[in-house]
Amino acid sequence: MFITIKKLLVYLGFALPLVAPTVGFCGIWELAQDAITQNKSHRTYHQVLSHLSLLTSDENIIADPAHKDTLMIAGGYIVVTPDAIRSFKNPEDHMKGVAPEFEFVFETTQLGPFEETKTSSEIRRGLENIRISLDIIPSHSYFKDAIGSWSYEKFVVELQTALRESLSRVGAEVSILRPKVQLNADTLDEMNKNPAHIVISTQFNNSQQECMVTFCGGNILKAGFNSDTQRARFIEAALTGKHIYSAGLGACIAKHCQTKLNVQPLGWEHASFEGNACAVPASAVLGPVGELQESKGNFNGIAMRNLIHNGLFAKAVVIPFPDMKWICSEIEAGHEFEWIAKYSQTITEAVLDYVSNHSVVFE
Repeated sequence: MFITIKKLLVYLGFALPLVAPTVGFCGIWELAQDAITQNKSHRTYHQVLSHLSLLTSDENIIADPAHKDTLMIAGGYIVVTPDAIRSFKNPEDHMKGVAPEFEFVFETTQLGPFEETKTSSEIRRGLENIRISLDIIPSHSYFKDAIGSWSYEKFVVELQTALRESLSRVGAEVSILRPKVQLNADTLDEMNKNPAHIVISTQFNNSQQECMVTFCGGNILKAGFNSDTQRARFIEAALTGKHIYSAGLGACIAKHCQTKLNVQPLGWEHASFEGNACAVPASAVLGPVGELQESKGNFNGIAMRNLIHNGLFAKAVVIPFPDMKWICSEIEAGHEFEWIAKYSQTITEAVLDYVSNHSVVFE
């Protein structure tokens, strides 16, 4: 018999934090270790517990009633105890006493929830020294109708160019992924040697609605845990808080778009993601996210999703995902550049807003 993470969190209090890996690694685990070591924020056992539902669904997170402070993820691939988080090649290895492929030990120093290890007195005015990778799908079989007077292919090229220029004007160091760099296991691992701070992939929904959702890096599916790459990325996110910052940045983008572009955030009563995305529960721990409206106990306008971009050890990964029906209703032929400039500026302002309020995280 097992209990869910929600019941476990009621059973437990809040305390304890991270830090030192105890095994030598190579490849993906070495990259994950580097990302965790370079992170400036502590993560405690209870902090990790409180945010696991952003990284995978609750049904993948169970606790044995005989050991209520021990969580098994995806049947035992990842095991979280008050002293450490561990990854195993096989879900049964934990019960057999097999040594973990990776272990990260929590410290006993007391820290408050989601507390960072240092603060900055400087107020950020721009995005200097912030590396941002932009990704866009250069063609799409769904979008054959004209956008204004443009084809989809022209629209996304001009959008990527405008967004790059807008972010660069406020100091960001911008690189381009697709179509220049194809995303796969090898290219992701290569980029993780010097990962971007933020990954933004501008994509579009084909639903017949006039609203917007921003997908945020998270929600690894159960089947993915049989891959050491996915296990490493799960632990890296759990210990760095990438999924929390992704949700925060996603919410900031959703709010700015709602305010500046008058697009409504997708309400959860109208959402249908068929298991590949999950809601973000309304929680004060996510701070500014709380500015978004709520529906069914979840924030409207943002969702966690198992993205290929999760493989990049960035501080935040987001996909602004407006509905193409809304975009087409907004753009008049001959005014395509004007709309793209406004959309790009809105996203840029949201990024600057969020980074400025979390300057320590993005140093």
